[in-house]
Amino acid sequence: MSNIQSKVRSVVRDLALNVLARGANPSKGIHLLNGHLLSKSDKLDSDFFDYQLKIISKKSTIVPFAEAVRLLNLKKTVNHSLIAFSYDDGFAECYSHIAPVLEKYDGYACFFICPNFIDGNKEYIKSFLTDKVHQKGFKKPMNWKQISELNSRGHTIGAHTMDHIRVSEIIDNKDLHYQIGGCKSVIESYTKIDCDYFAFTYGHFGRDFDINAVNIARKYYKNIFSAFNYEKYFCCNGFVLNRRHAEPFWNANHINYFISKSKTY
Repeated sequence: MSNIQSKVRSVVRDLALNVLARGANPSKGIHLLNGHLLSKSDKLDSDFFDYQLKIISKKSTIVPFAEAVRLLNLKKTVNHSLIAFSYDDGFAECYSHIAPVLEKYDGYACFFICPNFIDGNKEYIKSFLTDKVHQKGFKKPMNWKQISELNSRGHTIGAHTMDHIRVSEIIDNKDLHYQIGGCKSVIESYTKIDCDYFAFTYGHFGRDFDINAVNIARKYYKNIFSAFNYEKYFCCNGFVLNRRHAEPFWNANHINYFISKSKTY
């Protein structure tokens, strides 16, 4: 698909969503959202994200990610919409721009990080951005001091594999344990906190991870997350919680539409 075709498709999609989202209301239930970046630009301005949360909070209650997970694990039923946020990969703008805005709305998030991205040299970071997460080269990772500070401010720190690997492509169980469990020990060694949350990269069961990977993750973590099948709270025999993709730069009304379908346990 050419750049022109892609832009036309994006415009048409936005126009269609503007119509569909008109008057949309979030469904009752607990919505776990996952994003990555404040913006794809090198010029960061969190005002749009602040406005997004302002609109979202009119129809939903924003809660800490850890609290939402606790309610889901208890199989609680709620009669209104609760929204909790998580962010994958560990970009610096999560610390500098996303977290401060979330804190205004009591939206303490979970930040799922890849330790080798945090510790990477210039060559590694360039490869990570280009080959693993498909982002521009000016994006940067957080550092361990910032990650520890986020935790001390009330956010949760989770693991996201050592190198943002699609674990379905790993054959050797030793390598699986390194990518899935190794990041827990690295995070804990740097931050001195318990790391009980893990999110599979890319996040689709079957395509990106399988039940063997889930069983390995269960050896290390209390809570495991996907990024698909968001109309159900759990997958993989109840061992994995499902999240819905939503970025800080998306239209708030579109997000309300995306989470308008009912959810079930």
